[in-house]
Amino acid sequence: MGKFMMLPVATILMASGAAAHQTAPTTPHSVVAAAKPVTAEKPICRSEETTGSRFSKRVCHTKAEWNAMAADGVAALEASRRPH
Repeated sequence: MGKFMMLPVATILMASGAAAHQTAPTTPHSVVAAAKPVTAEKPICRSEETTGSRFSKRVCHTKAEWNAMAADGVAALEASRRPH
């Protein structure tokens, strides 16, 4: 049964490889445009201690994500202080 499953997969892979070679060549202008990195926020990593372990866990988020998590924590604290 494994040989019968591999035949269609191999055929598809060969066809996709042949189609990739038939595409039009890129111009130098489009290569330069594709080479520019997308400006994304740099992740900020922090080590958090895990209860019951001697090893710390490394957590990475963007500055906006860290600020959002801090705001959520403040909102949860304020909600717990309000009388029910």
